This record gives sequence, C-alpha cells and structure tokens, in this order.
Amino acid sequence: MGFQVEVQKYSPLIISILSLSFIIILTFSLRFQAANTMYLDNPYSDRDFDEMVYVPIAETYAEAIREWDWAEIITEEENPEHPTFGKILMGLGILLFGEGTIFDMDNLMAARFISIILATGISILLWKEFGLFPALFWAISSYSIKYTAQAYLEASLSFFALLALIMLYYIRKTGDKWWNLSAIFSAAAFAAKYPGLLVGGTVFLLMAFLDEEEDTPRSAGFLSKSKLQLNQFVNKKFVQKILLWGVIFTVSFCIFNPRTMNSPTEFIQSIFFHYDYSQGEEAMDPDPFKQFDWLLGETNPTIWHEHFPIVYLDGILFIGSIFGLAFLASAAYNKETKELSVKYTSIIVFYFVNIAFLVLWQTKWPQYLTMFEIPMAISCGYMYSKILRFAFWGESESKKLSSSDCNSEFT
Repeated sequence: MGFQVEVQKYSPLIISILSLSFIIILTFSLRFQAANTMYLDNPYSDRDFDEMVYVPIAETYAEAIREWDWAEIITEEENPEHPTFGKILMGLGILLFGEGTIFDMDNLMAARFISIILATGISILLWKEFGLFPALFWAISSYSIKYTAQAYLEASLSFFALLALIMLYYIRKTGDKWWNLSAIFSAAAFAAKYPGLLVGGTVFLLMAFLDEEEDTPRSAGFLSKSKLQLNQFVNKKFVQKILLWGVIFTVSFCIFNPRTMNSPTEFIQSIFFHYDYSQGEEAMDPDPFKQFDWLLGETNPTIWHEHFPIVYLDGILFIGSIFGLAFLASAAYNKETKELSVKYTSIIVFYFVNIAFLVLWQTKWPQYLTMFEIPMAISCGYMYSKILRFAFWGESESKKLSSSDCNSEFT
C-alpha cells in the first residue's frame, strides 16, 4: 500500500520527465539527422545560397572572438543586409564545436549545431509553457526541421521571439521584474533577423493593454476586459515604463548587432535594401498566398531532400491550427470573470501578425514559415490536447482546465 502511494505521488513527475526527454530527443535527433544529410556533398553549392554566405562570416566572427578582436566584429562588412547576432551565435558554435576543438566538427556542421541546440530549446519552452502536443508538433514540422538544422538565422530568430512572448506572460503572472527581459529578448530576435520586429511589435502592442491597477489578479496571468483601452497612455507612470522598454530594446539591439555602433546609417540602409529587394522581379511574387500553398504541400523540404528524416505533416498541422484558434480563443477569454488570459491572447495575436507578414510582404521565402510554425504548433497542439482530455476525462475535466491557466497539457 505504501509503495502504491509513493508511485502515485511521484508518477506525475516521472511522466513529465519522460515526456520532456521524449521531446528533447525527438527534436534534436530529427534535426541532427537532417543536418547530416542536407547538402553535405557540396555544402557551398548554388543549391543553398544562405549557408554559402553565413558560414564564412561566422568563421570570421569565431576567429575575432578567439583573438579578442572586437574591432573586427564591429567593422565586419559582409552581408550588411542582415543583422549580426545570428551569425555571431554561429561563430560561437564554430569556436566551441568546430575544427580544432575537442568535438572537431566541420565548421559548417558546428554552425548547424547551434541551430539544432536553439531549436531544441524552443521545444523545451513549448513543452514547459504549453504542453506536450505543441512541443511535439513543432518538433516534427518539416519547415522548422529544415531551417533549424542548417546554418540559417531562423533558429535564433524563433528562439528569442518565443522567449519575448513568454516574458510578456510572466510580467502579468509575477510582476514587472520580467518587463526588461521582454525588451531584451525582443531586441535579440530583431538582431537575429529583421522579421524579429514582428514579435517586438506584438509585445509592445499587448503591453499597451496591460492593466496597471493594483487590484489586477496578476497571479492568474489575466487582464481585466474593462481595461482593454489605450487610456493608460495618459498615465505618467505607464508612459515612463513604455519609454524605458523602448530604450532597453534599442540599447540591447545595438549590443546584439554591434555593427550598428560602427555605422548607424548602415542599419537604415539595410532596411531600405530589403524593401527595394522585395519590389524586384527576383523576389517579388504576385501571389500573396504562395507560402501557404507551400505549407499545404505544393512543395516542401521532403521533396527537396532525398533523405529528409520525416514525412511531411505541416499541411495537416496548419489546417489543425486554424480550427485550434477557436480553442485558444476559448482559453483566452473567461466568460464568468470577463477576463483575458495574456498567455493565450499573445499567441493568437502573434499567429495573425505572422499571417499578415506572410501575405503582405512581397518577398516569398520558405524560411519565413519557420517562425510562424511556433504559434501554428501551439494552436494545433492545444486543440489536440483539449480533444483528448475531453475524450478520456469528459466535459467536466475539460471545462475545469479551460477555466485555469494550465501550463502543461498532457505532460
């Protein structure tokens, strides 16, 4: 009897450890296998433009860090159209795992290894904050596997974007000590790749609605419906906090993107470069929904790569995420208390911000789908977890979970 009690006591912990271990192993192994099979016969061939650019720059950063040559990092002039933070992280990967280290990886593989580590970190964050199924669906989505198994900027962009959104939730849950971190992580996402501004904009937009009244139930992570208005901008304290957030964001961006300190005008020029490029015939696509055709399977990484480690499921997950939005909306709004959950509201907003970017931005690259697959996986995964809970435990348990701000579904 005592043994059964002990087993029951620790069984949730055991299940959590097993499910997290499963997610880590799955995410890492799928990407590691992909990294070891994609373009290895000639990694700098014209089949893969981005790695051909990023890895040599990362090698330069690795050597500069090794020699403590910070001037080289600040003045490095290659690939000015993208910020430097993601490439610096690749340089750290080469420094830690590349040729001549105890791991002695090829420098290309070392740069890819950093992407794999960050992608695994994303899965851990999704498991921790949203449960097993969102983490699982992110782990198996093909576009995320491809672009976080290569030396691309998408892994660092997506990792820090998710962290910034999570910090927004923790501001509501535990207080303002996470406020500055939301600015820092938003800046890190922006400094990894300019679409990171999408998450900074999402965080800033949602912060505009954060209720500063003392009687707000912060511990529940909820926002009073009656306070969903912009009248806080006449509140001096709130305006000061918003300005401080902006200062921290700007300073952090300059630190993460040190080339800005050498030539501030270069940052402006690089922004205009992307706009001009998006208007060119090479990148411009008249079909605003082109990337969604790809997502639904018109073309995908399993077609591009003969030995891709998993069948293509992204189209199914995308369709599921559309229906999942209704489940997220139900979790976001508590009818009884008329309050909004910042946690789920932020994911819904970020989902549609990504949709708007994919539709409106005229440059149609498949790697832009990588960051979108985070809210896509959350939406689809949350729906699956709710359906399974209803099937196994019935309506009462499902309603109980809907009314709570549960961090883990099926973990």
